[in-house]
Amino acid sequence: RILKNTDLVKNTVDFRELKFYEFSRDQISPIISPTDAPVILFVGDQQGFETFIRALANTPFTSKKVIPVHVSPNTSRVKKSDLAMAAAVFLYRFEGTLEPFVDYVRNGGSIFIDNGSAKKDPEKLTVLYPFTSVSEIEESHWEGKLADDSDLTAGLNINDFGPLLYKSDPWKLYVAENESLKKDARVILKQKQAALVTRENFGKGQIIWSGMNLPFHLVEYMSRDELKFFSRILETLLPDSPPVPTSITVTRKIPERIEVSGSGYSGIYFKENFDPGWVAEAAQKTLPIYPAGPNFMYVPVPNTTSPVTLTYRGSRAVWMVFLVSLTSILFAFCLILLPTTLINKIRKASAPLIKIIKYPLYKLNRHEDVEY
Repeated sequence: RILKNTDLVKNTVDFRELKFYEFSRDQISPIISPTDAPVILFVGDQQGFETFIRALANTPFTSKKVIPVHVSPNTSRVKKSDLAMAAAVFLYRFEGTLEPFVDYVRNGGSIFIDNGSAKKDPEKLTVLYPFTSVSEIEESHWEGKLADDSDLTAGLNINDFGPLLYKSDPWKLYVAENESLKKDARVILKQKQAALVTRENFGKGQIIWSGMNLPFHLVEYMSRDELKFFSRILETLLPDSPPVPTSITVTRKIPERIEVSGSGYSGIYFKENFDPGWVAEAAQKTLPIYPAGPNFMYVPVPNTTSPVTLTYRGSRAVWMVFLVSLTSILFAFCLILLPTTLINKIRKASAPLIKIIKYPLYKLNRHEDVEY
C-alpha cells in the first residue's frame, strides 16, 4: 500500500530481479537532521515504546512533526532536564507514581496516561488522575459511547473500533464510575456508563487518561476510526509543527565525527542505530543522547549559538573486547617467538599464582559435587 502511494514514490526502476524505488524528497529527511520538531517524552518499558512507535507509524506524525524520545520505565528516574525538552509526556507500561509530573502539567505541559497496560493498580492516586478510585474489569464487546461534543470523537463510531478481545479472551480495562470522577474531568469514551477515556485541564496544562491499553489495541486491530482517535489525541497534546530549519550546515568528513552549526533548531535527530559510544558536545559541555524513534538517537540542543560536535569514541564493552583480543594476540606471538627456556622460566615464576587461582575453583567444584 505504501509503495503504491504516488506522493511518496516518484519513480521505480527494474534491474534484473531487483526493483528500486525513488522517494519524494518532500517525504524524507537526512540521516543527520537538525530539527525544531516538538519532543514527546515516552515513559515506559522497551516493549511499550516499540508498541508506541508502531502505533505512531500509522499516523500522519512523521519525524518532521514529532520526535518520540524514550527515557525510563520508572517515573522516579525522569529528570527535570528531561521534562524541560518535552512538549508532551506519554506514559504507557510505566512504573511509579505521577508525582514528578505535577508541576510540569500545572505549568503548561500536556500528558497522556494509559493505565490499561498496567500489571497492577495505579500507585498513589495523585492529583493528575481524573478519579478518586478505579476498577479493573474484563469485557469482550463494546457497550460504550463516544462523547458527542468533543473534537477528539467527532464523526467517529465506537462500533468501528477494534473488538474488545485479545485472541479469544476478554480485554482488560480500567474504568472509573461517575461518582469517583473529579468535577473537571470530561468523559471522552464510556464503557457501560463508566469512564474509559477522559480529558481534563489542570493548571495551564492538560491531561488525557485512558484505561484501555490504547496503543496496543490500535496496533492489534488497526481500525480506521480508532486510528483517527489516536491521531487526534496526539494533535491535542502537541503544538503545531514548526518549519524545517534551513540555515544549518552539517559536516561529516569522516564517519566518526559530525559537526552541526547554524540556528533555528532545538535538537538533532540522528538516524543511525543507538550506540552509547557516541558523545555530543557544545561549548565544551557534554550533551545527553537519548534513544529516539525506531532505535535512533536524539540530542537536545538548548543553545544553538555554539556548533555541536558528535564524536564516536566507542563503548566500554567494545574497548574491552579489543583489549582482550590484543592481549591474546600478543601472548600467542610470545609463545611462538620466545625461546623455550624463557617460556619455561615464565611458567615456573607464575606457578604460585596459578595455584592461588585454581584453589577457589577446586573448592567451588567440590561444593557443586556435594550440592548436586
